[in-house]
Amino acid sequence: MKKWLKITLPLLVGGFLCWYAYRQFTEEQFAEIKQTFVMADYFYIILAVFLGFLADISRAVRWEFLLRPMGYRTSLLHRTMAVFMGYLVNVTIPRSGEVTRALLVSKYDKVPFEKSFGTIISERVIDLLLLLLFTAAAFVLQFDLISSFVLSKIPFQKLLWLGVIGGVSFVVFLYLVYTSEKKLFVKVKTFLNGIKEGVLSVLKIRHRMLFGLHTLFIWAVYFLMFYIPFFALPETANISMPNVLTAFVVGSFAMTFTNAGFGSYPFFIAEVLFLFGVATPIGTAFGWLVWTSQFAMTLLLGGLAFALLPLLKENTHS
Repeated sequence: MKKWLKITLPLLVGGFLCWYAYRQFTEEQFAEIKQTFVMADYFYIILAVFLGFLADISRAVRWEFLLRPMGYRTSLLHRTMAVFMGYLVNVTIPRSGEVTRALLVSKYDKVPFEKSFGTIISERVIDLLLLLLFTAAAFVLQFDLISSFVLSKIPFQKLLWLGVIGGVSFVVFLYLVYTSEKKLFVKVKTFLNGIKEGVLSVLKIRHRMLFGLHTLFIWAVYFLMFYIPFFALPETANISMPNVLTAFVVGSFAMTFTNAGFGSYPFFIAEVLFLFGVATPIGTAFGWLVWTSQFAMTLLLGGLAFALLPLLKENTHS
């Protein structure tokens, strides 16, 4: 039941957001959305998807810089396939792709799961810092607009209480793990120590400049993947850079609400673009254009990896 809820609940949230957003549209507005899809310049969409493919390759290359200090040599092809499959699995169960990546490297390159998973956590910490930098830049450029938008969508008092309760629960859990001698907590402690080694591997990176360049490249590409499709529609082609940055930040957080942003991404993109003078049907169509193109790339690359990785392993042994 727990696994089933992890899959269905985010999908239900995404479906609800779709219903909530589109129940207000008239037949003329639905026709406008359809026409927007037909008339879009897909050269920019394809270019954005290709850049996304390069970002995935760069992420696989960067991963090696975290695994190598722990003494593990892994195949670039295996890491790349693991990245592709991780994004695909995230479509079904949010945040499960990280576990999948670690499992695949553990299986095919004999890296202990907790250590490879620790390096992925380290990656995510770094990625979160970059996202926070983008967020800070957007706040500086458009503080009044963003603060009013966020507070209108998220009840701050409830969010604060959830943060306090979650923080206290986490501290109590860590106290039990590191003080209790019960078998379960000892196993958890061993697992967390492995994760800690993986996370701290970032401090042992030999090629820090290359690691930093790959990180900057990945996030520059993420921004371009969002920015370039604006030129696919005449109604969005002249959006200013501060507005694009703000929408990028909102979209990045919206991706975490449901399975790979299903429903939530187009909904929030349309909401924020409306603040910049873009009609809701056009903003909705733009959000779905960006989301569906990235989703199609995830399905294609993840599906190929799912089919080819076991065959590559067999060929290696033969």
